[in-house]
Amino acid sequence: MTLKLNGSTAGSVSIDAPASTTDGAAVTFKLPVADGSSGQALTTNASGQLAFSNVVGGPAFRVGSTTQSNPSASTWTKLQLDTEIFDTHNYFDSSASNYWFKPTGGTWAGYYLINTHVISSTGTNGHLFAVDIKKNGTVFTGHQKIMEGHSDWSSTTLTDLVYLDGVDDYIEWFFYHNDSGLDVRGDGTPDGRNTAVSGIWLRS
Repeated sequence: MTLKLNGSTAGSVSIDAPASTTDGAAVTFKLPVADGSSGQALTTNASGQLAFSNVVGGPAFRVGSTTQSNPSASTWTKLQLDTEIFDTHNYFDSSASNYWFKPTGGTWAGYYLINTHVISSTGTNGHLFAVDIKKNGTVFTGHQKIMEGHSDWSSTTLTDLVYLDGVDDYIEWFFYHNDSGLDVRGDGTPDGRNTAVSGIWLRS
């Protein structure tokens, strides 16, 4: 069945019903009582009431470290991500007991693009440093690097896509090195010269 609305001078707009509905149900949509604002979208409350609503983006965060740490050699140490540059949905916990990203409430399950940038200092040429992302306490992905050609600042970057269920899943970051004199740089305001991580929700 088609509902056809003719223009006042020319043309027309038609609305077609599907050939059948789920379980043969009679579906009714109630139009909004007023026009929406520019950029809004028509949404439903799952009970047939339509409304104009703002289009809300998913969670995004960038967190750095303002503490230059001296992690023990030959052991994995959680990165001290203590300074939130931005955290749109307040899902990053920068307290010392956690330092993790955990979307909750069930709204934002989906795939997140995660970027990690770790800068180390005073390392020794030929030594190893590595970074891991753990999901729910288990290694999800990682990257390692051998310091070559220098004995000063070096960095490693890790980017990956991770699915989080929006309820219980969380991710955290760990660092490893085998050089007793190596630091993780985090002094000053987090920026491109200091250790930082970021992430953004891409899709469900």
